[in-house]
Amino acid sequence: MCRQRRLIWHGGCGPKGLFVRCVARDRLQGRNCPALPRVGWQRVKQDAGIKLNEDVMNRFNEMKICKKGHARKKFIFLHLNSTEEFLVLDDSQECQQQRTTDPYQQLLTLLPEKKCCLVIYDFTYDTKESLNKNELVLILWCPNGASMKQKIQFTSTMNMVKTKLSLKSTIQSNDQEDLSIKSIAAVLGTDVIAVEGTSV
Repeated sequence: MCRQRRLIWHGGCGPKGLFVRCVARDRLQGRNCPALPRVGWQRVKQDAGIKLNEDVMNRFNEMKICKKGHARKKFIFLHLNSTEEFLVLDDSQECQQQRTTDPYQQLLTLLPEKKCCLVIYDFTYDTKESLNKNELVLILWCPNGASMKQKIQFTSTMNMVKTKLSLKSTIQSNDQEDLSIKSIAAVLGTDVIAVEGTSV
């Protein structure tokens, strides 16, 4: 019986993450050998070995503690450096955020079509108890046009960032529909009635 298998990548990055399926190598090559039982879908859990740059930690702390007289940062973009060893700040995106009265819509226009990235956004929302709250949320952006390599790298790095920064909520997205106000509200809590000034 043929016992050798290999992994083939299938599907994409979404609410259930990135998955692979194990199949018989010899059957892929068209050889006549007995079928092997299906191994099933397996979530990719390997750590990509990517680290968080110290500047990211410093900028994140600035978001949490807004000093008097300074504008509160609404979001920061994280991408891979040239050696793909560190997640670093993408200042080219961040510098545009103060030029609009609707920072969340501005964020959506800045999301790349063919590259993955991580975004930390400071959401403002209202609850049924008439409370106005803020929460820093980690967003994984994995567009369909991105390479499979990038999807694997960012998906496997997301939990590391969440843990390092002690973030409560995360969102995985393939397109902007995944980032609708209604979707954001579902992540923030069942009692949310408005996000970023927009009713749910």
